[in-house]
Order: sequence, then C-alpha cells, then structure tokens
Amino acid sequence: WTPRLNTSAGLPVMAWIHGGGFQEGSAAIPLDDGTYLAAFGNVVVVTIAYRLQSFGFLYDETSAPGNMGLHDQQLALKWIQENIAAFGGNPSEVTLFGWSAGGISTGFHLISPGSQTLFKRAIVQSAAVTKKGRARDKTEMLEYSQKFAANFGCYGGDSAANASQDIADCMRRVNASLIVAVEATFVGSGSGKFEPIYGDEFLPIEPRMADFPGDKDVMIGQTANEGSNILYTTFRDTFSEALPPRKINKAEMIHFLGSLYKLSLPDTEKLQKEYMGEIGDYDYDALRQALAETKGDTHVKCGAINTACRLANATANAQSGKEVHFYELNYVSACVKKQPWFGMTHGDELPLVFGRVFERQGGCAGDMDYSRNIMKLWSDFAKGRPPVGFQGKEWPKFTADSRSFMKLTATGSEVSTFNNEPRCKIL
Repeated sequence: WTPRLNTSAGLPVMAWIHGGGFQEGSAAIPLDDGTYLAAFGNVVVVTIAYRLQSFGFLYDETSAPGNMGLHDQQLALKWIQENIAAFGGNPSEVTLFGWSAGGISTGFHLISPGSQTLFKRAIVQSAAVTKKGRARDKTEMLEYSQKFAANFGCYGGDSAANASQDIADCMRRVNASLIVAVEATFVGSGSGKFEPIYGDEFLPIEPRMADFPGDKDVMIGQTANEGSNILYTTFRDTFSEALPPRKINKAEMIHFLGSLYKLSLPDTEKLQKEYMGEIGDYDYDALRQALAETKGDTHVKCGAINTACRLANATANAQSGKEVHFYELNYVSACVKKQPWFGMTHGDELPLVFGRVFERQGGCAGDMDYSRNIMKLWSDFAKGRPPVGFQGKEWPKFTADSRSFMKLTATGSEVSTFNNEPRCKIL
C-alpha cells in the first residue's frame, strides 16, 4: 500500500509480519490491510507472507532444513530492498514490525546475521523474543517431524528403504489438504507443533542466549491485559460468562497453578502469594483476573521485558546512540462486545494500528481518536522521530536499570516503571 505512485517520493517503509503462532494467519487478511496506515502515516506498507506449520518448519536434516518460514520473511525483506522504490518507498528507511509470532519473528531478524542490513528500525508487539523455548532444538524438531511424517508413511516402517527415505521428498507427494487436516489433529492431541529452530544459518544461537547488535532503534510493548484472551481461549468452558462462577478456593488454585506451569510446590506457593495473596477464598472474579495476569506475564510480559533489557544493554554497549522505548496500551472499545473482564487483551491493538476501526458501521469516536494516535506514533517512529506520548508527553528511553515505560490510555499518557521482577523470576 502506498499513498502515491511516485518513484521519487522516497517514503519510509513499514514491513509487517502477521502473528498466529507460526500455525495460522495470512498477509492478506482484512485486519492487516495497510490502506489506512499508509494514507494516514504517509508511509509505504508491505505485509509479508510466509509458510506456516509443517510447510514452513518441517526439519529432516536434508531437504527440509527448517525455518523455511523465516527465510520467506527474509526473502521478502530482500525484495523490498530491490523493488520498493518503484512504489515510492525508500529501501534505506525500512521499519520491520510484527505482532505475537510476527513480533517474535521481528526479534529473530534483529538477531539473524542475514537480516542485519535489510531494515533500519523495529517494532515488537506483544512478543517475548528471548523467552526459553521460543526456538526449538534441532534434535527435538527432528523427532517431532519424524513422528508427523509417519502419519503419511514417510518415516519408519519395516523396510530399510522406508526408514531411511527423505521425509520432505516423500511428503511433497502427499496432498496438501490432507497434510493440513492431519496436522490439525496432531497438534490438537498435544503432540506439539512446528516452530522455528536454532542452530542453523538463520538462528545460529538460541535466541535467549544470542547477542543483539544494538545498532537499531526499537519500540517494544504490550497490551495491559495480555493474558485474559489467552486464558479464555485455553479454558473457555471454565471462564465462560454463560456459566455460573465456580467456587474455587486458594488451595485448589495452588494445585491448578502447579499443574499449569509445572512448578514445584514451593514455587507454586510463591506464585500464588505474588498474584493472589490478598484475595479471599471463593472470590471468583478476583481469582480469575489474577490467573489471567499469570498467563499474560508468562506468555508475553516477562519475556518482553527481558527482551527489552537485552536490547537496551546491547545499544548501550554498542554506543550506537540508538534507543529502546517500551509501551503499554490500555484502551477498551465501547463499540466491541466481549467479555467485560478481558480489558485490552492480546491482539486488541491490531485494528487500531491499521486503522480498521474507521470501517465499523456508525463509527466510534473513541476508537478513531485512539487509532489516530497509535498510527501517528507508529508512523512517526518509522520516520526516525523519537517516540513521544499522546499530547507530546516526554517518553524516556527504556534501560535495564530504569525499566521505564509509557502507558498509553484513552485519556492520555503516563510514564511508569515495571516492578514485576519477583513474579517473573518464579515464572
């Protein structure tokens, strides 16, 4: 998407990587349509398509090297460098941005040697790039790939030829629709899923151990209630508003937390005290909210803060003059029906970042005002302008010592400081 077809315009470019856990999503879904962002921000917007599931992350040591989906993204960034001028874009002013798995991918490109020269800035939305397990060990992924391939007769069996055959070569002869159908059942059974690996050309080192180069400005952040949607999706029957509240006391919650996060009893008790210490037994609403906070912290927030600390230390060590800024979005639309306890949860920022709220029937003034503010913040960052809060409020850079961030709400901006380190140490 481009505001104008002027090959000499030299506009900043915003390259988007969609989320979906590396399992679903598309560069062509209406939610990620770049029309409004391009027009309002006066930038060129590119949405990147990449292979997902086994098509993007099968690994068999030979013709399926893994991380094909990440290489697709890298190839798209190379295409932008070579062709974006024809759409009025400046290849020297590319900002890579993404949400959830797309944010994780953005973080991986910050690490990957082959991506270093392909973009100038990054926005990491709701993603814990350096969390343990964000990229899998090659041996683990090989075993998973072999188990999956066995469903199609592409691994194992009695004959030596079948046992040693090339998995990828065999699976290329399988109908793609069948692969998708079997994979849905395979993942649903709890067997795991296809994800990025480390130890290859793209990610030589596990991301939580890798060094960031520190040569790019980065904006990273989250929504205020990341975990509520994740909790509801995982335990829909338990937390449905259509069902009467369950009577759950803190003793039951300790057992539940231990099972959920695979913690020892002492750590589970610490976790329960950190999140639920002041909550009484059978206070369903408060316990549910506290549990949602644990989900948000473990899936996004703790890892995002760790990633920001790593990025900030890298920029300081590089003495590059680059900065890291951290945001937290907290806006609940009055025009969207959802569970009232959700708050602003995982993914709620997407229609605001892309201005899709302007298409809602009847409009919603609050949504449109907030979306304008967000699109201006994102596009100004892509133009190399230091982030400022709404109404021009000064936004201090994030450092590992200060841990300062900007709260962006419906009523304005407020600088705050993260103090959840004790919780994150347990998780």
